[in-house]
Amino acid sequence: MWTFWVDQALKSSQTVASDLLEAHKWLQRIANCLRYPHNSVHTCGSVIDITDAAKLPLTSFQVQCEMQAVIRAVYA
Repeated sequence: MWTFWVDQALKSSQTVASDLLEAHKWLQRIANCLRYPHNSVHTCGSVIDITDAAKLPLTSFQVQCEMQAVIRAVYA
């Protein structure tokens, strides 16, 4: 009888952990688009040399471009 409750608790915890992991992945993608923290990965191509991207201020257009790319990747 107690194994039923243990199995239910494990199944419930696994679902919650999976949801939490997916939420963390989304937050990481958004943080990368916003360059947070400053050493995060730059994922969007640019006309400017990518090695100079860290020295340039982040523009709303860059954020828009990268967020759209993240959303398109999910629905592709």
